[in-house]
Amino acid sequence: MVRMGKNPRGWGKGLGDSHVTDAGLLHVGYVTTNLVAGIYAPILTKNAVAKSEAYANYLVNKDAESEVKTVFKNEDVINELNEFLRGLSKELSSGPEWKARVNASKFERRLNEKYGILRPFLTDPRFEPYVRFFQRKHALGHFRVTRRGDGPLPLSSSMILLFMLHRNKVRVDALVLGFLFLVVGLQPWALVLSVAICVKWLERRKNERPKGMSKKGVVVEPYYDESDHHKSLLEPVGVPLENVKISNEEEYDCILLSNSSSGPDVLYCAALLARVGKRVLVLSTEDDASGCRTLNSSSHKKWKAGIPFDVNDSKVGRITQQQNLLAPALCNRVDYQGGIRFAQIGGEADGYAYDIITVPGMGKGSDDEDDIPFVLRAGGVKTLAEDACFFLGDGWAEEDSAITSFLTQCASLNVDSSKYFLAKLLPDWANNIEKGSNGTYGESACRYAGVFLKMLLPQSPHVRSLAAAIGLRSENLSPNKSSMAVHISNCATACSPEGYFYPIGGPRSLCLALQATIEAHGGKVYTGAKLKELIFTENTEDDKGDNGGRCVGVKLSSGKVFNTSGDGSVVSGHGFIPTFLQLIPESVRDKYGVPSGLPALAERRPLMHFLIGIDGDAEDLELPAADWWRLPGAALPNDKINNLTGEVKLGDFGNGNEDEDVDNSPVNDSGTEVKKVSNACKVKFEEGKSWMRVSFPSAKDPSWKERYPGVTTCVVTIEADDDFVQLLDSKPKVYVPLKFGEGEVSRLQDKVLSDVMRLYPQLEGKILCREFRGPIRGGLSQNPERFAAKGIRPKTNYPGLFICGSDLTIDGFSGGVVGSWLAANAVIGYNPVDHLLLQKNITYDLRQWLPEPEVDAGDVAVPFKKYITPPMGTESHITTTEDTSDSAELSNNGKSHKKVN
Repeated sequence: MVRMGKNPRGWGKGLGDSHVTDAGLLHVGYVTTNLVAGIYAPILTKNAVAKSEAYANYLVNKDAESEVKTVFKNEDVINELNEFLRGLSKELSSGPEWKARVNASKFERRLNEKYGILRPFLTDPRFEPYVRFFQRKHALGHFRVTRRGDGPLPLSSSMILLFMLHRNKVRVDALVLGFLFLVVGLQPWALVLSVAICVKWLERRKNERPKGMSKKGVVVEPYYDESDHHKSLLEPVGVPLENVKISNEEEYDCILLSNSSSGPDVLYCAALLARVGKRVLVLSTEDDASGCRTLNSSSHKKWKAGIPFDVNDSKVGRITQQQNLLAPALCNRVDYQGGIRFAQIGGEADGYAYDIITVPGMGKGSDDEDDIPFVLRAGGVKTLAEDACFFLGDGWAEEDSAITSFLTQCASLNVDSSKYFLAKLLPDWANNIEKGSNGTYGESACRYAGVFLKMLLPQSPHVRSLAAAIGLRSENLSPNKSSMAVHISNCATACSPEGYFYPIGGPRSLCLALQATIEAHGGKVYTGAKLKELIFTENTEDDKGDNGGRCVGVKLSSGKVFNTSGDGSVVSGHGFIPTFLQLIPESVRDKYGVPSGLPALAERRPLMHFLIGIDGDAEDLELPAADWWRLPGAALPNDKINNLTGEVKLGDFGNGNEDEDVDNSPVNDSGTEVKKVSNACKVKFEEGKSWMRVSFPSAKDPSWKERYPGVTTCVVTIEADDDFVQLLDSKPKVYVPLKFGEGEVSRLQDKVLSDVMRLYPQLEGKILCREFRGPIRGGLSQNPERFAAKGIRPKTNYPGLFICGSDLTIDGFSGGVVGSWLAANAVIGYNPVDHLLLQKNITYDLRQWLPEPEVDAGDVAVPFKKYITPPMGTESHITTTEDTSDSAELSNNGKSHKKVN
């Protein structure tokens, strides 16, 4: 450090004694009057004289290499410089005012450097008090982002409080704010500012269009001919692939694969993706992309070729919710629902019955030889309680009914089902944050239904059997082996007073409307595509987080190849087991593996369909619109009483003819069971005992007679016995078809027809034709392993490969639609913030950006004489119109428009 009164090191060497005047040395810390006259003046004068002499030499000798440029060109300029320096020295030595001027100039310079353009505002006397106030606050630390010192609570108390809030299902955003305030220590103003910024960003994100979606929107024209609405329904859905010339260079954003059981599901997913700008291609293995079947040959002249059989269970429960899901995919120029309407199954005479269930032993007295059927009809819990009280002796009133209590609890548990299925779209870290918010539905999904039924309905075995039948009808699986989640969802649907509905025009009308949406956006629907395998490449840089190779296309048995675009995707509606065991090449599967938990799953027993053409209308033959079910899996439990202690031992469900015997232990997250399974005896179809469903699809459709008068369709569905399929002892457990001849088919047909004739004797002599189809794969078995496996989600471990359909949820039309909705969201790539905070998904975006129909031109795809459907967005669930020329008002999500019935 330089000491006062002494020269700094090296200072004298640079200046020399000649630059020091008689006024004394330059002292550090002082500004004396000799600074200009004693130091700067001699140096500047010397430099000026040197420059002047150099310029004179230049003028004398102009051949110099470079021109001399200087302001000191003659003695007059040097004299002016000396005069200026003498005046400056005199000014500085005249008094102390020069210090003030120097300091003022210095202060002005610092103000300009510090505040810039804000200086006039901050130095204004009117704002000076406020500036000083904020300066004091800043000095005290009030404007720090984080607070100083201890927080309002100790760290341990803060963590306990946040944990308790999480356990009480407080929203994630509230937990984040609490963590920032209590643990990180954000100041209140910083917290408010961050919230404001986040809200602004979230609003912007919520109003963003999906990538690739057109700003103007594509207007979809109705698929039907206004002069003949029934004409379109006479042809199958889709274009035969053999009639199309395909270029190998043609690429699609998304390729979707469907089979006989997933036709409407895949078309719905394709229509949603087409709406958001994806160019889609649907490849169906069947001749009709809707999943309907037709008879290959018929010798009877009254039976016309091409009459469709709806072999799937196309009943729709909770119609209001389903219409909300379907509307964004169906909406066209004239109608929000694409002209598609749903008719309520049944009529006033039978209480709008939708199912007739027969359970061995249920409701049967000691003197009864035949099982007593139980009719499920619209009206919800109240109707079920009344029927259970009358036929099964369950209580005296609705409040005193055991079935009422059970169904009410199922409805309350089902509230969390949407969160449970939505979790299939979220990554593991988001699910860990949301862990516990899925409610008891997720916990029940991994447990056997038999345990719940025994616990909740211990008194009456008949009511217990009824609850088991309502909970699971689509598969021959006893409650001892089925997941409670399936029972909860089906029982909750039965609680709805609106009953079940059927699309007018059948599945074809619905699928034709979806096809119109796909083709309007540049997509294609091809049928008769026999798949060979999926095409894979190695991972790209964008797929670093994925394990498997990228799926880039589909190869057919004929050798034709369909490729996806750069970041395109393939969506399979064939189910998990067929997709990973049949469509993925073995070399790729061995290298990259299968989804987590898939080896622990089991395939349900394949189905067989018997298509029967009947002479006469359903009304004339008094055939019901309700489906008839025989459910041996819910057979009456044999409760036993200990005569000594009076203790009641509750019996098990079922008749013991199922494939495997397992215990009722819960299933862990990995999808493995506690105990091993053991094979049982060979399964054979038995008249009057085996699982069976009898359906008359034409009786459900009020427009059927307009297209096919005088005939009725009947579909009998059974599970294939061991003469047709064999269960492999593999992981996962799958069925393989066996070779069979005409003899096995003929004997099975005779048994099935005998059962049908016993149920409906009025069909004697009315059968025009019949045909056998199957075995057909039915997807995953609805056991707890299916719901416990973490890999059962739409996005697979192979980039670009997705799964849609009912394997993601539960069996049935509604389950398939929800599964396809999940797949469409996964393909678009919505993030956890979209789903959890913004409730932003593909249907929300489409409702927000799709062009509104011309409401005054509302029309229906299929005209009909009687129309029964619940208006969307209203409390009323039944609307009846008899005149097709009348118009009715329908509210759709707050948008009122007319529909011509």
